[in-house]
Formats: sequence, C-alpha cells, structure tokens
Amino acid sequence: MDWLAKLDFWANISTIWLVLMMFIMGILPLVVLYFAVRGMAIVNRTVQRYLKLTKYYTGIVRDQSHNVSQKVAEPLVRSYGESVRAETTVRNLLPESVQKLIKTEEKRP
Repeated sequence: MDWLAKLDFWANISTIWLVLMMFIMGILPLVVLYFAVRGMAIVNRTVQRYLKLTKYYTGIVRDQSHNVSQKVAEPLVRSYGESVRAETTVRNLLPESVQKLIKTEEKRP
C-alpha cells in the first residue's frame, strides 16, 4: 500500500502543477488586453488634438473649394440660361409650321 500513497501524492502534485499552468496561461491574455486598452487610451488622448487641427484645415479647404467652384460655375450657368431663354424666345416668335419642322428635325438621329 506504500506505492498507493506515493501515487496519491504525485497525483496531487500533478493536479496542482496543471492548475498553476492553466492559471498562468489564462492570466497572460488578460495582462496583454489590459496593456492594449491602456495603450489605446493614450493614443486616443494624443490623436484628439491632431483630429481637431485636421478638422479645422479641412473646413478651410471645403469653404475655399466651394467659393472657387461658385466663381467658376456661375458664369457658365448664367450663359446657358441666357442661351435657353433666347432660343425659347426665337421659337415662340416663329410660326407653328416652322416649329413643327424644327421638332421633326430634332427627333432624327
């Protein structure tokens, strides 16, 4: 029966050893995640300042591009509107027979 007591002792030691290894393997991911969260908090604090600066400059670019596009597009839109108005005026002054002829000419491919 002496060998049974030795076997029981070594079974208890191996159980403690396995539990200790599982505890270490379980706590390592928790430590890694803890430091990852801390690192992300530091990055988030640092990036906020640069994001505000970036927002400021992109606002300036947005406003300037809007102003320039309005300066470029306004004369083109105005001239197109005037040409359509002139074309409509001329068509309304023409007799109906000529207007029908123009419409049939426009429909041809």
